[in-house]
Amino acid sequence: MQFVAGGPLDEDLGRFDAVVAPPDGAQDRRAQVRAQWETIEVKAERSVLTLLSGSRSLAEQGIGIALLSTRARESLANELPRFGLHVSAVVALHPLMSAASSLALEIVVWSAVEYGSVFVGRFVD
Repeated sequence: MQFVAGGPLDEDLGRFDAVVAPPDGAQDRRAQVRAQWETIEVKAERSVLTLLSGSRSLAEQGIGIALLSTRARESLANELPRFGLHVSAVVALHPLMSAASSLALEIVVWSAVEYGSVFVGRFVD
């Protein structure tokens, strides 16, 4: 297993089977994120920018996985199609399941494969 740490707007780092980033809740910022054929301006928190930028490095069958706030998940889900990517699953966690935060967090999974539907689940106390 190879791990590569990259910043939100790093150049191409190669191809990987998975891309992950921790939630950060930082204030939104604008950035230019390079997609396959164009550069797209995105306004989102740093973790979403990191995920979008890192998703350029997904292998054809690779997946992205993130633990995000509802707001960040909505932002990511709105931007992914602009990069040819699609959310395939969202699992909501109860706020008390996250020792680091009282925010409700969600596990989000995406890839280049569009399944036509999204698995949605929720962990309860």
